[in-house]
Amino acid sequence: MTLTTKRYSKLVLIGIDCLDPYLVSHWRLKRYYSVGPTGFHFVGFDLYTPIIWAKMITGLPVEKYGYSSRQLSRKKRLLSLYYLGYLVSKMTSPHKQKKTNTSPGREGAIKTAVRKAIRGDDLSLLEKVAIGLLSKAASVEKLPRKLRRKTIIHYAASKGLRPWAIEFPPFNDHIYSVLRNMLYFYIDSAPSEKKLFLEYIWELTTRTLNLLIQCIDRYDVILWYTPYIDTASHMYYRPWNIRDMTKLAAIYRRLGNLIREKLLSMLNDDWFIVIASDHGFNPSRQDHSHYGYWSMSTTDYGKPSNVTEIAEVLKKVINLIARR
Repeated sequence: MTLTTKRYSKLVLIGIDCLDPYLVSHWRLKRYYSVGPTGFHFVGFDLYTPIIWAKMITGLPVEKYGYSSRQLSRKKRLLSLYYLGYLVSKMTSPHKQKKTNTSPGREGAIKTAVRKAIRGDDLSLLEKVAIGLLSKAASVEKLPRKLRRKTIIHYAASKGLRPWAIEFPPFNDHIYSVLRNMLYFYIDSAPSEKKLFLEYIWELTTRTLNLLIQCIDRYDVILWYTPYIDTASHMYYRPWNIRDMTKLAAIYRRLGNLIREKLLSMLNDDWFIVIASDHGFNPSRQDHSHYGYWSMSTTDYGKPSNVTEIAEVLKKVINLIARR
């Protein structure tokens, strides 16, 4: 294979959780494949979000390193979520309900606490503890040190480049990891509650993207991520419901327009751009699918068919940038 003679000076990986290859094609969403060639990659059988992203940024079968959904789930139960049942029973006790004339049991006590936390309302002591336990559970997903050293972030730094990961799972997504563990309480919520949670994700998405744009000249390798599509897919990917699918299509377009207008429009030909997802969505199971989406400036450095092969492409580009 003859590689392109083009010399790239910077690399950006745009990580979009749950960007589905079929829907991008079906809805003809040009915003997502305007950077160059497109394709899909097999992500494996462990479909938990942190696991797949870990494979993408290390190029390794991370399960063999003791990083798998089964092990993460066990740690979360032992360290924190085991105690949530007790807190819920306290938060939804009859005494509590009579005192407030509400029924947290019907609404979902944890969901109520999450809603209040997002709005900035005052939390009771038990609600604070519940949110704290969710945060503790999320921290378990952080990539262990032995795998952090295998990431393309560390690889770029070893080459003398300036890398930056903005809330990228499971490297340093301190906020998004908590929200990922909260999503469960919102999938079948009332429309107003879904909207509240989704708009909060959108606010964080725009905030981190603006931060990237402000600091873009300071770095050589940037990883940016958003769980906006994943959140919406769990809520609205219902092929039998036209209203929900219309909402999901609008959300796909909203994010695509934001990325195109605010980020891609300001990048020149010196940037090697990759848009990638960790998986799509399987509506029959109402859960993640086994294939993710990618689009990149050129396939001269590889055409990924497996999620780990994306890291191989990125390392080749990093080597190219380091030699410039």
